[in-house]
Amino acid sequence: MRPDPSGQVAGYLASNRNFVIADVYTFKTIYGELLQFSGYTIPFTVPAGFFDQHSINAGTNVTFALGPKFGRSKINTKIGAHVDTMDLEMYVGATDQIGVLTWQTAFLMGVFDLATVELGRLICAPITGSAISIIGYVVWFQGLVGDVEFGRTVISIKVNSTLTLLSTQYPRRLWQATCSHMFGDAMCQFDRQSMAATVTGQSGSGQTAIFTGYNPSPSNLYNDGTIIGLSGANTGFKRTISALADGVAYLTAPYVYPVQVGDYFSMLPGCDRSLNMCQNVFNNLGHYGGQPYIPPQEFSI
Repeated sequence: MRPDPSGQVAGYLASNRNFVIADVYTFKTIYGELLQFSGYTIPFTVPAGFFDQHSINAGTNVTFALGPKFGRSKINTKIGAHVDTMDLEMYVGATDQIGVLTWQTAFLMGVFDLATVELGRLICAPITGSAISIIGYVVWFQGLVGDVEFGRTVISIKVNSTLTLLSTQYPRRLWQATCSHMFGDAMCQFDRQSMAATVTGQSGSGQTAIFTGYNPSPSNLYNDGTIIGLSGANTGFKRTISALADGVAYLTAPYVYPVQVGDYFSMLPGCDRSLNMCQNVFNNLGHYGGQPYIPPQEFSI
């Protein structure tokens, strides 16, 4: 049995033969959206006390709303570092949407790239009418979105166990001219908030491009940076800025909720990991993580 934070599941099953098991699904995007859906015929509201610390729903009351229909493969549990895979299918129509995007559009535009998927199982007493008595919640599987195939009505997803992260190549730091640090991390030590800019969505703004009217110096200061919603439907949600040109911030993935004129956003700078930008723009040469004077590769005859 997987962890039972409520401590009630084992006791209930020991003395009751009648119960209901309902699958529920949680998607957490790398941009901050948390999307929860019921795979049963009714929605569920689950108090925070039912989630253990390993659940991505930990610490919050969650309503699993009715969404598309779900189908999945069986889950295997093995001892060791085996990377298990769950095949997940979602049967979606034009009326099934994430915000104002269809599921197909959201996947196509990268909203779910590397998103975390949690399959949870709700153990309930027999459901009569609208009376729902939840006994416990068990994290049945947790993984990252892998290969995706979708058509007009079906989306098929390979969800790889989080153990797949163990396949990350090491060492992370390589001998190279460009910086190997993550911009703003403990190795870089640059405070990105020190160069944050607050902007307002102007006329023409949409979910893939925010018209800000802001032109920074240097012009590439916010390329590969981060934009965070401060007001409106996208409050708290992040996106990566692919480029800021002529006052327009172009996003690598669209916001799933509408962007209105007057919505506020905070933009954090990006870094191209070059010695020039580290020294002349961020004045952070002391923490540069590259080796700019390594001789370049040369061909010999």
